[in-house]
Amino acid sequence: MNEAMKQILAASLQLNDRDRRELADAIADTLEIVDCDLENSISPEFRTELNRRRQELKNSPEIAVSAEEGLRRMTAIRPSR
Repeated sequence: MNEAMKQILAASLQLNDRDRRELADAIADTLEIVDCDLENSISPEFRTELNRRRQELKNSPEIAVSAEEGLRRMTAIRPSR
């Protein structure tokens, strides 16, 4: 990481969670997917659902849960084998 990137990171870490999330989303929106065919492997319906959920999180960040909580919830509803 170069010095400019370190400075940007340090400044961004001073932001609150919501602002950091918004900044990360803004940066992610500028990135192109490379070296994979992900764009063509997602159905239009699934892409629509992903976009809906992303917008829902942007509008209501308080509904987000940690990865650990998400895994716990998925494990709880997963059918036994």
